[in-house]
Amino acid sequence: MARSLIQAAGGIVFRSGTQHLIAVVQLSKGDDWVLPKGKLNPRETPKAAAKREVLEETGFEVTVHEFLGKLKYSAGGKVKVVRFWRMEASRKVREPMDDVRGLEWLPLTTALKRLTRSHEREFLSKNGPLAENFRKQSITIVGNTGSRTGANNLTSYQRSTSRSKVVEPPLAKRVAGQERKSRKSDQKRQPELNKSFRNSLFLFWKRLFGAG
Repeated sequence: MARSLIQAAGGIVFRSGTQHLIAVVQLSKGDDWVLPKGKLNPRETPKAAAKREVLEETGFEVTVHEFLGKLKYSAGGKVKVVRFWRMEASRKVREPMDDVRGLEWLPLTTALKRLTRSHEREFLSKNGPLAENFRKQSITIVGNTGSRTGANNLTSYQRSTSRSKVVEPPLAKRVAGQERKSRKSDQKRQPELNKSFRNSLFLFWKRLFGAG
């Protein structure tokens, strides 16, 4: 008989700032240190559940970014599947739920040591560096002002750090290049087409009046 499936979602959550600090929470029951996550509500999407659960367990509003993967393990005789996204915490808006007794923001190496459960340590060891790379690529320094702006590495254009110039992605560059080549080719062919048209017109009139 197939075991029941528990659907859950959570995040590898970074605190806003230049340092890459990851949220780990301590559960009131058992004192385990874990990544923030929780079960889906009825008719709730995994992404929405992940954002809600992180807010409830950390007290911070978050922005959800790239999907990082899923973790599957046994829990209480059932199979639990947890989907994780990279998230960026902005500001604290509430206290964590009663099920959480502690929250710490730690560098990746320290967070790996703090996590109690081996399957979460393994997941974070594989996906934590990926999440950090996504975060580094999404932060752009505009000129020398020191201001920062976020951008989704998978779907957005990136701005150059020196001139705040929009850099087109490779596909857009290729398409634009092909269009420019096509226009130049048409311009080169235009004199030939005009000459061919004049010759055809001359032959037409010659035959018309010559026949008379």
